[in-house]
Amino acid sequence: MTIGTTRATAILLMTLACGCTRTGDAVRPVATAGNCDASRIADAVGKPVSDETAEGWRRQSGARTIRIVRPGMMVTADLRPDRLTVDVDAAGLATRVVCG
Repeated sequence: MTIGTTRATAILLMTLACGCTRTGDAVRPVATAGNCDASRIADAVGKPVSDETAEGWRRQSGARTIRIVRPGMMVTADLRPDRLTVDVDAAGLATRVVCG
């Protein structure tokens, strides 16, 4: 590894780290203009999830995309500030709404 590559890697890691804040045990992207803001739909937790409600939550949060995570479903660990993630329990109720 060259000095230039090492420096570029360090800058990339610092840039990625600056885009997140620590909240409890979860690292979440910082909301910026035009990105997802899950606080706008905090009341969604406990409500039934359907295609229509999920799309409405996506629009209300400002997210470009939405990901519904069902029990046992494998998901990627990539953090995307423009994506709303809704965790759903076996009964089909939203248990968590976060951006990322």
